[in-house]
Amino acid sequence: MRNIKAISAVTATLLIIAIIYWQRGEYHSNSTTPQSKWPPPNHQVQMRNPTATDHSEWALRLKSRDSANDLESITTTFKEAKECLLYHTALNEIISDLNDNRLDDLSNETLESLKHIDATSEKYLLLFRRTQSLCADSDQKTVATVYTNSVIKAALMGSKDAETCFVISNPNPTRNNISAKEEEILNERYLRYAPTFARNALERGDPYVAVKSLYQYIASPSTHHSGMDTLPLADPYLTWRAARLASFRVTPEQRTRIEGDLTTFEKKHLLQQSDIKQADEWAKNTFYRYFSKTPPIDIDSHAPCYTSPDLAP
Repeated sequence: MRNIKAISAVTATLLIIAIIYWQRGEYHSNSTTPQSKWPPPNHQVQMRNPTATDHSEWALRLKSRDSANDLESITTTFKEAKECLLYHTALNEIISDLNDNRLDDLSNETLESLKHIDATSEKYLLLFRRTQSLCADSDQKTVATVYTNSVIKAALMGSKDAETCFVISNPNPTRNNISAKEEEILNERYLRYAPTFARNALERGDPYVAVKSLYQYIASPSTHHSGMDTLPLADPYLTWRAARLASFRVTPEQRTRIEGDLTTFEKKHLLQQSDIKQADEWAKNTFYRYFSKTPPIDIDSHAPCYTSPDLAP
């Protein structure tokens, strides 16, 4: 009976997804993304409007800010673009689910695998629904170009959220559909600015950058070499201090994870015990002064990248 209920939940979820896309005519098993030129790494690149065929709500809002050059407008631009990147991620995952051969016959799946399939489908359907009104019919490549231009521009203009989002985001937000030269341009931009933005974020105790910086210290060396291998590690003292503060601000499960990473970091002997004690004292005092009455944050949600924390996956 439990297996039947699980199968029914999966089927119902995917049926809803299929109806949505077939009604809109958006289901293409071999969909492609239009190609366009990416801008050079100079942060002064002028923002380009979406193509004339893009009539999405996102494109209309972007065009309405075409001549705006203030920090608030640029910040809104990068956050809305980030939300539309999320929309396209959800769209691609849903299409992948629809093409998943396992769904033709679920009788051989275990209960745990069925729960995983169902939870994943529900997750992306929810993300799709939250971003559909803004981002439906937008062009993914154009959205990515606008995002990479506006997030660096907002960061250089002083946006703390943009600094954070630039550091914790993938240099290539679409992760595909670009040439090797375009990939090189994005990597060069990231290598140039990420260290400064990361230091700024760590100095103010940013939890998202702290967790990323801490992980970079303890992660196993990659067997796949890339241009990102030359990215310098963040200051170890600032990393410890901000990560300790983050451990106080997150959920209990995430705190356990961060504390474990700090233990691993400590074994590298990059800091004196006096430095660790001083950093811990700063973190504790900062937490009680500014964050003790605020609800726990979800460190995996990357909330600073979106217009509303509720949109962060």
